[in-house]
Amino acid sequence: MERLCSGTAFRPDPRRSTTQRREPVDPAHRVSIRPIERVDAEGLSDFYAGLSERSRRQRFLGATRPPAAEQIAGLVRTPGVVAVLVDHGPRDGAIVGHASIHPDGSGGGEAAFAVADELQGHGLGSQLMVAILAHARALGIHRLNADLYVDNVPMRCLLVHSGRALASDDIDTGIEEITLDLDRAA
Repeated sequence: MERLCSGTAFRPDPRRSTTQRREPVDPAHRVSIRPIERVDAEGLSDFYAGLSERSRRQRFLGATRPPAAEQIAGLVRTPGVVAVLVDHGPRDGAIVGHASIHPDGSGGGEAAFAVADELQGHGLGSQLMVAILAHARALGIHRLNADLYVDNVPMRCLLVHSGRALASDDIDTGIEEITLDLDRAA
């Protein structure tokens, strides 16, 4: 299986803020990316319920059902960011992306991402990566790792082209673990 990343490398701009940025995703959609808050629980639950089984499987490494209420409560207490749709229509304010960091207590953390199915492939993952890298640094995190299925090429490309040095890239039984060194540029 070919696992190469094509296209131009994504390079985050460290001068960009992670709070209340409005960014175009495609010609019809704009989002605001901001830190997650506890009041986002219902919107986050709706977001994960609206994902395809495939997208939930990739985000939660196997689970295809929407997260239970207690899992959503844990996610809104976990450091992270959400992408909120800025639209003058019925979906205005809907969460369309989520990235979280689960600190390990020793200067590292695990990152996880999800993007609404209809917005995948439009650059929202790259925007979430910029925000989560800045958020991680603000939390004092120096290493960020992510576990993904080996066939999740878009996520692999997002991590490999994050602008941070690759500290490790290991595959075991169909799961790839990529660790980024946030103190070193790629």
